[in-house]
Amino acid sequence: MKRDRRRWAAAAAAVLALAAVGCRCGSSTPGTPGKAGSALEAIPGDVDAVIVINAEGLRQGSLGELVYHPFIVRQLAEWGGSACATLAQSTTRSAAIGVRLTGGQEVFFAAEGPTLEEVKRCVDEHAKRQGLSSSYEAVEGVRGLTDSRGMHVLAAGEQVIARSFPFANLTVLAEAARVAQGSVPNLAGNAAFRDLVADLGGDVTVALSDAAQLLGTYGAGLEEAVAGKVPPDLCATPFEIQVFLTTARALGFGELHGIEAVVKAKFAGRDSICVRDVVQETFRTLVQVRSAGVTLTGRTDVELGLVLVFADDAAAAEVRGVLGDIVHALSVLPAKLDTLERDWPMLVASIQKQVDIPTLRNVLRNPVFEQLTVSGEGPKVELRLRVEESDVRAAVESTQRLITRLVAPG
Repeated sequence: MKRDRRRWAAAAAAVLALAAVGCRCGSSTPGTPGKAGSALEAIPGDVDAVIVINAEGLRQGSLGELVYHPFIVRQLAEWGGSACATLAQSTTRSAAIGVRLTGGQEVFFAAEGPTLEEVKRCVDEHAKRQGLSSSYEAVEGVRGLTDSRGMHVLAAGEQVIARSFPFANLTVLAEAARVAQGSVPNLAGNAAFRDLVADLGGDVTVALSDAAQLLGTYGAGLEEAVAGKVPPDLCATPFEIQVFLTTARALGFGELHGIEAVVKAKFAGRDSICVRDVVQETFRTLVQVRSAGVTLTGRTDVELGLVLVFADDAAAAEVRGVLGDIVHALSVLPAKLDTLERDWPMLVASIQKQVDIPTLRNVLRNPVFEQLTVSGEGPKVELRLRVEESDVRAAVESTQRLITRLVAPG
């Protein structure tokens, strides 16, 4: 009898000891981590667009100091204290955002580096302020985390976490779980995305592997919206356009062969050419884009690149020519404004109706316009922008002021 009492006492002591240290056995942590080993392996393979972020690289250099730390690390610290700041400041190695625009308009997010337990500590710090707490639950057999408001996070791997939007849509969350388990294709196996992202490089990369489908879905409506804002009577004769091009050449804005070639090829034989027609032709050319991407790097100098891959070499050559003319005109415009105001007051008065000249001067002083280049061959068009490290702060601050002015009411 005494022996039985001792056994029960020992068992009770063991239970109390386990409770004291926080036993996480049995059903207290339902589900298991998924099999994803990287952020891309936790994103469905059929998304329409993807943003890939090299957080370790982005934390370095100018953009780390001016953008990443103040707007990412600090915001997370304010949201949930040091546990949240650590996720952005040192724990996360890379992240990916996959967007499904056609059909469901769903978003999938994954980060490589954090564990679900580290995310729980962050969520709990924030939840304490609102009297809430997080708990573990299983989603399609994958361990998940919720704070009872539908903000679900999945253990997509041992050190990969995933989220899906809309937050409380369990169908979307279940798909993310199946991707994490490896039972449906993931983005790492999508060769078109993988090759495009590798080609773009950079610390932040936005890629569209099938831009034709996206443009086909949204392009017509966008074309109508833009063309609808252009006055239908904003037109000129071919002779007037030729005079304009000749005048621009005389003022030092370059040969403008790219623009001239498009006018001759697209509008030959017309008595009048309207801006609305130009807008529509531009969209017809852009629909021929097969894939596209934007990349940003900010270790020392800041570099921004846009890459368009067309299905047709001729369309790419057309875009390269027009962009080359525009970039050259932008590069010389700051020095030409005084000449225009002195020698061509009627032209400046006409421009002033559409654009505020003082604002234009300030915009053109932004260092982002100092090193613009257009390149590419065959079906590829590349537009690259570079800001030297010494000018980065001025460029960022100037851009922020411009954006604030554009979005400010009134």
